[in-house]
Amino acid sequence: MLKSKLIRFLTIVCSTVILLSCFGGVASAAELSPTWNSNATYIPVLYGYKWEKLTTVVKTQQNARYFVITAKAGEHTEDLFISFPAEGGFRLQSLHELQKQQGLTVPEKSHAGLFEPSSIAVIDYVKTSGGIMMKGSDGTRVTYSQNSDGTFRLQVSDSTGKNLVAIGSNQISFAYKKGVVVRTMVEMPLNEKEAVMTGGGFMNSINQKGESLSLTIVDQCGDDEYAYIVVPIYHSTRGYSMWFNMTYYGEQDVGDTDPDKYYVTFDSEEGVNLDLYLWAGSPTENLKKYTALTGTSGVSPTWTYGYWMGAGGGGWNNTQNPVDSRSDDAYINLENVIEGFKSHYNFYPEAVYVEGSNQSNVTSLNYLHSLNIKPLAWWRSDESLQWMFERLPNANPFPTVDAKGNILQYGYPYAFNTYLLKNFGIYQFVADNDGQQWTSTWDWTNPNAVTAMEAEFENMWHFGLQGSMIDFGEWGLDYGTYANGLTQWQMHNLMSYYYAKGASEAFSKRWGGDYVTFLRSGTAGSQYYSANFLGDQNQNWNGYKMQIRALINMAGAGYNLYGGDLGGYAGSRVSSDLWNRWVVLSTFQPFMRQHGMNLTVVWEDMDKLAAKAFGSYYYFRKNIVPSVESAAIDANKTSNSIVKGMLMAYPKQMPLLDLDDQYLFCDDFLVSAVTQQSSYFKLVPLPKGSTWYNLSNYKAHKGGQYVTEEAPTSTMPVYVRGGSVKAINLPESMKLGAEMHDDSGDEYEAIPSLLITPPDGERTSTIYVKDGESKDFRTYDSHTEVYTNAPGEGVSFTVTNTAGSPRQIVLALGVTASSVTVDGTALQRFDHTPDYYNEEYGYTVDPDGTTTMLLPKNWKSLTIVKGDAQYDPLKLYANTNGIEGMLDDDCTTVDNVRKSFELELDEPGEIGRVVVKWAVGYYDSYDISYSEDGETWTTILPDETIESTVENGCGSVDDIRFDAVKATYLRFDMKDLGDVTTMDPAIYELKAYAPVAMSEIPDLPEEDDPSLDEDEIGDDDWDIDPDDDNKDDDNNKGDKDDGKTDSTKKKKKKLIISYFPTWAIILLIGAGVLLVTGLIFLFLLLKRKKKKAQEAAALADGTTPTEDFPKLE
Repeated sequence: MLKSKLIRFLTIVCSTVILLSCFGGVASAAELSPTWNSNATYIPVLYGYKWEKLTTVVKTQQNARYFVITAKAGEHTEDLFISFPAEGGFRLQSLHELQKQQGLTVPEKSHAGLFEPSSIAVIDYVKTSGGIMMKGSDGTRVTYSQNSDGTFRLQVSDSTGKNLVAIGSNQISFAYKKGVVVRTMVEMPLNEKEAVMTGGGFMNSINQKGESLSLTIVDQCGDDEYAYIVVPIYHSTRGYSMWFNMTYYGEQDVGDTDPDKYYVTFDSEEGVNLDLYLWAGSPTENLKKYTALTGTSGVSPTWTYGYWMGAGGGGWNNTQNPVDSRSDDAYINLENVIEGFKSHYNFYPEAVYVEGSNQSNVTSLNYLHSLNIKPLAWWRSDESLQWMFERLPNANPFPTVDAKGNILQYGYPYAFNTYLLKNFGIYQFVADNDGQQWTSTWDWTNPNAVTAMEAEFENMWHFGLQGSMIDFGEWGLDYGTYANGLTQWQMHNLMSYYYAKGASEAFSKRWGGDYVTFLRSGTAGSQYYSANFLGDQNQNWNGYKMQIRALINMAGAGYNLYGGDLGGYAGSRVSSDLWNRWVVLSTFQPFMRQHGMNLTVVWEDMDKLAAKAFGSYYYFRKNIVPSVESAAIDANKTSNSIVKGMLMAYPKQMPLLDLDDQYLFCDDFLVSAVTQQSSYFKLVPLPKGSTWYNLSNYKAHKGGQYVTEEAPTSTMPVYVRGGSVKAINLPESMKLGAEMHDDSGDEYEAIPSLLITPPDGERTSTIYVKDGESKDFRTYDSHTEVYTNAPGEGVSFTVTNTAGSPRQIVLALGVTASSVTVDGTALQRFDHTPDYYNEEYGYTVDPDGTTTMLLPKNWKSLTIVKGDAQYDPLKLYANTNGIEGMLDDDCTTVDNVRKSFELELDEPGEIGRVVVKWAVGYYDSYDISYSEDGETWTTILPDETIESTVENGCGSVDDIRFDAVKATYLRFDMKDLGDVTTMDPAIYELKAYAPVAMSEIPDLPEEDDPSLDEDEIGDDDWDIDPDDDNKDDDNNKGDKDDGKTDSTKKKKKKLIISYFPTWAIILLIGAGVLLVTGLIFLFLLLKRKKKKAQEAAALADGTTPTEDFPKLE
């Protein structure tokens, strides 16, 4: 929507003039002005046409494979053909009056000849009281009826007969110019609660309600009314999806002009054919039908799911926002940065993007290749005519054609002058706007474009270049006729499809499957051939938010392999606060790739916290690479998206539909991005139907509620769904985020493992594992591991793999196990991490909320009984005024930190841990001292090599653990300020903990000991607890406030029982149960009756009942 009232006023005036001169009494959607974006000025504007709506029906035909409606549109007659593809849903195509005069009897294939169904079904016509009903292979129903005024109605319903949406005569309009249909418009109804998502790279919103957008691919440069990747597919929460198989210039208006309608318009001066598919079902269900036509995404090499870094050419040679300490030699900067990763974090990036002089520098490419780092280039197909003879020395510039105009031999890959070709059969390249030079934009429908690309890349390939950004697919396609016979009207958007296809073909010939190409532009079907990136966003908070929206919207169009620029593309370097958030966001994208005009070196350009946190997130990304690759294979095989926005994943849950910053990643990671500067908490609506386990603190939250979640500056809320079984890699330390390397042969080697969470109900998870290298982008070998995670008796749950699991390390999140059994045998609990290489099978419990297990090879059944071991915070009181907020268990309250402050424990006791959580500003070093009498103080030093309790703390969260001490008082003395200057030091939570009292570890009997008689060993011997006799005493701790002993409680219970006869008690209890059951049954019956009445009312107009959360206070 326009941000400037002046521009809006001028646009309205201009539009009014055009409406009066061109339209014929048809209400129109909002029309975008190309002047809004300088890169969109080439979008042609049509004049001299007249709009006509479809009106009365002339006739209908019930053919075997087409139902045909012939209707009037002003003085014209149009045919609409309805067919039912094998892939599901129905297809609606137009056959125009002029086309019929030219001899066509059925619609042509889509204007590009692409994305045709494998077959169309013979239609079974069923007469019903509502009209003629037809059904698709997926159960989608279409019922045709004719109104009293002669107009028609197509009622769309699902397989159960529930009405979803209707399309009538007056919802389809055609614009005529000299008898040719040059514009089409379809309008669909909107209701108040409905949300609509558009697929592609749109950066303005997820729910497009109230928005107008261009459907023409544009280098949008931060203008969110345009997009680099455009797919006109619409997912409605009514329960249907609609895709226009049309790549003309176009626009959409979703409730912007009229809140009760959305419009989709396409333009072509050479004629427009209406072609749409509509499917009943959820967005995820319908995406499978869409990709059955356009293709699923491919699978890139394993290394692409790790971390890539890079910068633009100006960043590498230090001309873009230069840094004094850096060289103007791109190679020197490259080497310093790469070795910096090694010295600071002990890793090298998986790939480096070397735009500029480094990508053609043999020394640079050899250096990266020697470290097994994949070099990636930047490229655009902009070779001008004067250079093309070097790429295609054996080709003639112009094609050789036969007498009918069919091309026998292709020439140079450029567009031809349409006027000369159409009127005189002369092949002449199109000139640039100044008329002086030939166009530099390649025609990727010409096979010689691939040959020319291979010639240009050959030298870089020789020195190890294994991928490239394929850029500028949006440019230069505003005139000419292409080798496939289509003009810019059809080809402007569609060229990105051929661009992806050609680039993939060229790289695949050289590298097989061990490469990656990633395009900025895209349209329907591009995902079949190549990966993408999310375009250019500014290096600020708005650019960050735009990237999140593009990340989510891309999945709605069947894209799965993509990643945004970590840190943004254009502008000045981001703040450390924003950088930290962007690192987390990139960790949970299909590709984690750093890029931008600037060269950002985290340990030089960011604060200490950012530098520290980056290494942890790099290694966490390494942990989850198996899950990301599994999700990519799943998406390739089943069209199950790697990323799912809330509207796509939960279209019935109202509180989630307008969320632009929350999404599922790899099915089970719920990411809620922090989008506010200098914030440290966030209100998160958790989806219904699951328990969600916080990945940072392991706390469990029931779905269907709002949770105020802490979000310190080094992280943001990320959850794991209950019942998950995720493939991960872990080092020998078995810690997430710890140092780990592929095939290192030491304690840091990546070991295939599992991450699991307790289930809410039975869930089955399939893990895909790729075997070896891919043959190309779509050809590879893989196998599956299938796990079932199900609740057991009491507080237990069981994970099974009937084939035997090859993953011996299992990390259970949100669980402090009291016992673990594998294939019927109890495991030993240790006070240390099990030794992987010595096969020390057993488990260890972290009271923070995890259980780490090492299991025998090929285990089949793992049962975990949940325990209650946890860190319980001690009650603290403030002895200094003004610091109560940090003690109130409310992360939204915060206290500015004084130089010194004092706390008192509720009662004297042992302390072994203190956790300090900083809002934004922090102290880098400080002392914590303890005292029993308030006079004699001792400083806590967790490490004897340091002089302060905390040194180089870096803010965010300081988790201080030390040998237990006895204390009544704690004192905090602040020393050095941190390097965050935007806000004063402030603490939002401070807690102290006593050491966790874990039960003693029992010794398990040795297996297969012949000295033991099996008859003498009962099951209880496997669960011996030497502290059983003391459990009652332990359990009574903390019960002193009620003033009652156990014996008092038992006597009271005995008196009550003796007062009433046993039979009377049983009778009373039985009567009470019957009464309560009856009341519950009556309540449920009335509630169900009311719900059915509401649903019936909603179904009458095609709306869909939606679930809500409790109201937010």
